Amino acid sequence: MEAGTYIHLLRGEHLPRVMELTALAGWNQTLADLERMLSIAPESAFGLWRGEELVSTAMAFSYGEELGWIAMVLTHPDARGRGYASRLTARAVEWLRGRGTRWMKLDASHLGQPVYERMGFVMESRMERYLRPGEVAAPGEWDAGLSQPPESAEIPLALDRAAFGADRGHLLHLLLRVPGVRVAVVPDGGGYAMLRPGAKAVQLGPMVCRDLAAARQLLHWALHASDGSPVQWDIHTGNEGALGLASAHGFTVQRVLARMVLPGTGAVEGTGVVEGTGVVEGTGVVEGTGVVEGTGAVEGDAGFRGLGQAAPPQPQGNQVYAIAGFDFG
Repeated sequence: MEAGTYIHLLRGEHLPRVMELTALAGWNQTLADLERMLSIAPESAFGLWRGEELVSTAMAFSYGEELGWIAMVLTHPDARGRGYASRLTARAVEWLRGRGTRWMKLDASHLGQPVYERMGFVMESRMERYLRPGEVAAPGEWDAGLSQPPESAEIPLALDRAAFGADRGHLLHLLLRVPGVRVAVVPDGGGYAMLRPGAKAVQLGPMVCRDLAAARQLLHWALHASDGSPVQWDIHTGNEGALGLASAHGFTVQRVLARMVLPGTGAVEGTGVVEGTGVVEGTGVVEGTGVVEGTGAVEGDAGFRGLGQAAPPQPQGNQVYAIAGFDFG
């Protein structure tokens, strides 16, 4: 460990500094978002200090034994290139592994992807962030009756569980308590959407629907409910319906990220796989995955069949019309 640096849990008094780091990165989180994250992960929100200065962060969120999520990996621009983010990500992985988490995921920028590949993560799919500039939505074609008070919204949790691939009911209930959040629910459990305030734009997501018709309804609701503010929308590129809706409603791509996955616990006997990483010793390549050498890209699916493990939780790409943001998947 570099002299003069140490890792410690983040606490409420550190969040203003974390906000400074998010602003430097151009991210959309608000202080209320960070407070909610800390309430979800009080024992897995890590910071790295250099002397008296907080210079890097990472958080781990647990969705039970099925899945863990790593997010808020941030480093001050003046402190990059020293391995701080890698150290914190390793700490987050260690924490999730200690809980018996079978799979871990994160969304990586083009700068972060090589770092995570060296840790054994492989690319599973791609996410695209879309933005619609602030403007008043055209009248008509929306149903004000879809709106529900956040405190009593009836989110179709069974649909969300099947679509997301893991139980995130606890997270959804916490998101409903974010100040300023708006919620719409399609009748008969056909789908739901959330709009959350952001530092730069209103965040659309999560949005989970049984079909394209429900997604179109919820998008029209969201554009009216945003009251002319810019709207940010994070989409799994496997959902062609969502991509089509984004294009038709004036959204344009702002960022492309790689969704990456890492096996949690257990090694395959006799393969040389490093326990908990899925990395073949001495190669950095995941055995049996179809990883394209030097790219981290996976041909077909996430490709862990060669490890003798069940495949990682997979979202139903045709039902997840907006992820919950890069923070939560």
